[in-house]
Amino acid sequence: PDALAGGTLAGKWGSVLLITPSDSLHSSVESKLETYKAGIDHVQFMGGTNALSDTVRAEVRSILP
Repeated sequence: PDALAGGTLAGKWGSVLLITPSDSLHSSVESKLETYKAGIDHVQFMGGTNALSDTVRAEVRSILP
């Protein structure tokens, strides 16, 4: 459900939606964040900690400036 709503919002905002397992940052998502981090100025996490753990959120924050 979070991805369905997130996909709609990403389209409305002209953005992208990256999906990862709830308990670990998928290597392909990590790679995209590393590659494009200079152009990323905002991240919106969709869902609660059951959908995306605090660990994953922290990993994303550690990659972005």
